[in-house]
Parts: sequence; C-alpha cells; structure tokens
Amino acid sequence: MGISCMIEPQNPFANKELTTEERIVLKAEREANLETEKNGGIPTKNCLMTLRQAYEDAGNDFKAAETLEQQNEIYPNPEDYNLIGVYYHNSGNKDKAIEFFERALEYNPNAYWPNFNLGNTLFYKDSQKSFKYLNKAYELNPSEPCVNILLGRLDKRGKYAEAKKKFQIAYDRYEQKWKANSLNDSDYGWFASVAEELGKKDKAHEIRNSKPKIEQTLYYDEENLTQTRTKSLTKL
Repeated sequence: MGISCMIEPQNPFANKELTTEERIVLKAEREANLETEKNGGIPTKNCLMTLRQAYEDAGNDFKAAETLEQQNEIYPNPEDYNLIGVYYHNSGNKDKAIEFFERALEYNPNAYWPNFNLGNTLFYKDSQKSFKYLNKAYELNPSEPCVNILLGRLDKRGKYAEAKKKFQIAYDRYEQKWKANSLNDSDYGWFASVAEELGKKDKAHEIRNSKPKIEQTLYYDEENLTQTRTKSLTKL
C-alpha cells in the first residue's frame, strides 16, 4: 500500500555458541547499523559510544580504538586522544598509540595521563624520551602508583633503595584500593607486578586470580535452538 516497514528479528538464531561478550558486540553492531541507517547513513555519537563500550567489554581494544577514532572524526573532542591511544597501546599497535598520546599532549602538555602513557609506551623503545615523559608525570602526581613502578624499575639499575621506596608507595596505594574494592581492570596487573617487585609472589598470584571476569552466558543451546536464556551482567 506504499508504506515502508522496518522488520527486525527480536531473537535471531545463532549457529554456534556465543559468549556473553560476543552477544554484547553483535547486539551493539546491529543497533549501530540500524541507528546509522535512520540517521541518513551517518553514525550517531550515542551509537558509536555504545559500540565502543561493547568492544571494550569484549576485550577487543583495536576495534574500540577504531570506533572512538571514527567518533572523534565526526564529533571532534581532543580529550578523547589519550583514550584512543590507550586502546591502541593495549591492542599492541604502539605507533598509533604514540601518535595519539602526542596529540593529547599538544592539546594539554600538563595532563598527567598522556605524559605517563607516552613514557610507558616508549619504555622499551626510547629510554631517554621515556624518562622525560615519566619524570613530567611524576612532577604532576608523585603519589600515582603506575609512575612510581616504572621509575622504580629505572632506579633498580643503580639506586635500589630509591626503587624499593617507589615500589612500596605504589604497593600501599593499590592495597588501599584493594581493601576498598575499588581496583579497576588495569590496576590488577600493575598491583600484581609491584607485589612481585617486592618479593610478594603469593600475593601477586592472589591478585591476578581475583580479577573479575564477565560472566559467560551461552546464547544458543545444542539441544534447543530456540532457547534465549539470559543473565544479568555486572558492568566492570
């Protein structure tokens, strides 16, 4: 009758087992495509934010980086440069990470995290430049644990007492967060590593094993393809 209707499958079948992470990503990709179509082919900021978060939750840092970079091209925000760099760093794309950390510092030379992240990324690539940015980060926030760990590792080469002092500062800060149940995802790795630096190997093992994981939920059941069992997720 000349009327266009959009048909959407509510519970599509899957021909393989889908983990919680895969299901979240597929749902976000589908919704992003629908929202982009409704917006004349241009992704909305909201759908890109949702899609990027889905990739992050699924552990796909490279896709998260690409999505946030695309969002920044359409909806510019220089404050996103550091996070784009973090995603690229975590995905193993160090050159792209360096590019965005440098762009973040062009926007704000006195921002702690871009200085630290650039120093961290350059740690094994260019020790002289790495120390420059780590030292700047330390000047901006001398009690932040991550920078104490990296500078402590540099101090180990000749000033072990200073190194141990920095390691202890980092360990104490993380232990406070541990007791308050306020560690974020990346904190677990740093906390475990500084525990090892202080000879606390059992503690490091306990820390790594305590990192929360997204609950695995299957979207499809081999004996019943129509099953759509779901469970609630806790946002990490």
